[in-house]
Amino acid sequence: MALVIKGSSSGQVTLDVPAAAGTNTITIPATSGTMLDTNSVIDKSKLPSGTIVQMIHASTTSQTGTTAGSFTATNCAAQITPRVAANKIIVMASSSVYISAANQQASATIYRDSTNLSASSTRGIVQFWGNSAVVQGDCSIMLTDHPNTTNAVTYALYIRKLAAGGGQVFAGVDSTTQFITLLEVQV
Repeated sequence: MALVIKGSSSGQVTLDVPAAAGTNTITIPATSGTMLDTNSVIDKSKLPSGTIVQMIHASTTSQTGTTAGSFTATNCAAQITPRVAANKIIVMASSSVYISAANQQASATIYRDSTNLSASSTRGIVQFWGNSAVVQGDCSIMLTDHPNTTNAVTYALYIRKLAAGGGQVFAGVDSTTQFITLLEVQV
């Protein structure tokens, strides 16, 4: 048996009961208004805290090298436009890092636009040290940020040399894949 609800001017909605034993109940909330919007998306204000609202993912195999003593942007970057200013952004980035000379130090961090998200503006979030040898390793960073905006923001991996002397610091060596993933989390 089907229940047909006709629209006030045109169209109709048909509810059909499946051919299964038992009783099925649908409870309609005692509230006025639209349960779903015109795009059949749940209203963001109804999402529970901790819900992933959106995900942005970017990857590159483009290498970045620097001899600079200040942080230099890599090609590992992604932009997100938060849907709610109060929401948090989880940032996950991964890259290979190579120091081309022995006895050198390097550091990596994440920037939101022009803001270094490290607690140390010089040391960054992850550090590398090549004692008597060149160093190549993995750099993985995960952090939670609160940009407090609904404007587009860009998150990027930055690298720098910490020690004076020869050699360069590279991110994304040997065409390895670097990635950055941004998750907006409902607060």
